[in-house]
Amino acid sequence: MKTAPSPNPVISGSLASPSSVAYIMTQKYLEAQPLYRQEQNLSRLGIKLSRQTMANWMIKTANDWLTPLYNRLHELLALHADETTLQVLKEDGRKASSKSFLWLYRTSKEASPIVLYDYQTTRASKHPIKFLKGFEGYLHVDGYPGYNDIPNVSLVGCWSHARRKFDEALKALPKDKQNADAASREGFEYYNKLFAIERDIKDKSKEERYKIRHERSYQYLKNSRIRDLARRTKI
Repeated sequence: MKTAPSPNPVISGSLASPSSVAYIMTQKYLEAQPLYRQEQNLSRLGIKLSRQTMANWMIKTANDWLTPLYNRLHELLALHADETTLQVLKEDGRKASSKSFLWLYRTSKEASPIVLYDYQTTRASKHPIKFLKGFEGYLHVDGYPGYNDIPNVSLVGCWSHARRKFDEALKALPKDKQNADAASREGFEYYNKLFAIERDIKDKSKEERYKIRHERSYQYLKNSRIRDLARRTKI
């Protein structure tokens, strides 16, 4: 009798299967279900699997399989970057009310996008400088000055953040003047035209997007009118 060769185990000598480890990780990190609750749920189904074993499986597989993948994906980045706040309830030497930051780095639109997270306790520029060491290219960010000191990158601004300033200026006007021909409304609509072009070309190839942006978007971008509107609305 011939049998197909057994697949390599995700942990040598263990009963852990790739699907079981993936399920435990997904439940914990995507569904916010702690290991003790997973242990209880599995027990009700007749499966005896301790939280200690599940924790060991996650640590072992992360070190053996995910860390090399993380490092490899980091080398391939062509990036967007942003950061957001969060609180860690139990961390050595810090109060539960302390503010921490989760830095996010991701590729542009790809068939299988790469999204990486970097936890840090501050918003200091040293963190993206360290994370992006060796990266050279375009970095798409908001207006946070912490990105300005990253060497060997060309910063690309965000139109959504630029439009937001006009939107805020427009909303600050009295309601009876928001529909008037104000500089803030003109600036807001200026960016809406650019976004309309982006919607039209979102499914096209990189080469096609470049060509259309040069033909259509550039006509708006080279217009000094937007800079005049920004000055008039004190942006």
